[in-house]
Amino acid sequence: MQKKKKKIISIYGLIAELNRCFFFSQPISFYYYSRYISKLISLFKQTLLVNNYYQVLLKKLSVVACAVTKYIYIIFLNTSILYSYNKLAQAHIQLISKPRRLVYITYKQLFRLSANGAYFYILNTTLGLLLHKEALQHRQGGQLVCKIK
Repeated sequence: MQKKKKKIISIYGLIAELNRCFFFSQPISFYYYSRYISKLISLFKQTLLVNNYYQVLLKKLSVVACAVTKYIYIIFLNTSILYSYNKLAQAHIQLISKPRRLVYITYKQLFRLSANGAYFYILNTTLGLLLHKEALQHRQGGQLVCKIK
């Protein structure tokens, strides 16, 4: 008898899934629902990586219900970025903090890091997930989750 694999819903899984979609030029992605993932996808929409996303009940998709969540996200990626993606280049979304190695940054370090303006940074702060611009406005540092080209 085989054991069921437990799905782990995390931001790291979502970022890996979106990078996979960019690499294989797939304009649509699916991912499991959680409030944390919801906030992260809305931040990706602000950085123009994601065109739109919908939260759908799994029963409507006629998919076997998952024990983790009843809902799933359908994510539509920005096709202009998708088809201009150079497969030899690095991923659009680069993880900085990993589960075994968390990277924390202060407000002053974030100010110096964002001076060039070439990247968007997503931080996990006491106020929740924020883009680096919002974190600078609130004078917040925190865990540096990822950077977006």
